[in-house]
Amino acid sequence: MLLPLLGSTAATCEHPAVLGHFAEPERRGPAQLPGDAHAPAPAGSIVQASYHDGSYPFSVPVGEGWVAHPGTSDAPLRVVLEHVSTAATLEVWVFHESSTEPRPRAGCTWSFADHGSYEQLRSPEARTIGTCVPDDADGELVLGTTMVRSALAYHFELLVPPGRLLQARHAVEGLLQGVAFY
Repeated sequence: MLLPLLGSTAATCEHPAVLGHFAEPERRGPAQLPGDAHAPAPAGSIVQASYHDGSYPFSVPVGEGWVAHPGTSDAPLRVVLEHVSTAATLEVWVFHESSTEPRPRAGCTWSFADHGSYEQLRSPEARTIGTCVPDDADGELVLGTTMVRSALAYHFELLVPPGRLLQARHAVEGLLQGVAFY
């Protein structure tokens, strides 16, 4: 199931190197008016063609053809990046924990997980990779990479629409290789 991502708040990033867009994620709960003092702040911002988180020490490039949707500062879902041509999405979650086990997801079952040093992210920490197979034949396959760095568990989960595995994996490679921790 795709998260509802786009709304009327979509905007083009002002930086000329970014050929994507970003939008605020859909907010759940009571409607909030612009300027409402109780509205949660965005989790991060787009600076020089990258999403930079406002609370945690990481950034993710926003490559050509990708749309970034920052989460809210009070939620573990930090950013969702959507690849326009494949409809694949990359979710980045951050939790205060030390487990690298894949987090439970509705609509799919983690049928494969392996621990080791994989090259998707340029970081020396060991990580867990996994595949969450959809319960429904029309559901999305989820490819996950989880790692712990400085007592924070980072979950990178690529949601792949049916029939788009190769295109989605190819599209996300540059994003994962460009993730920076600081």
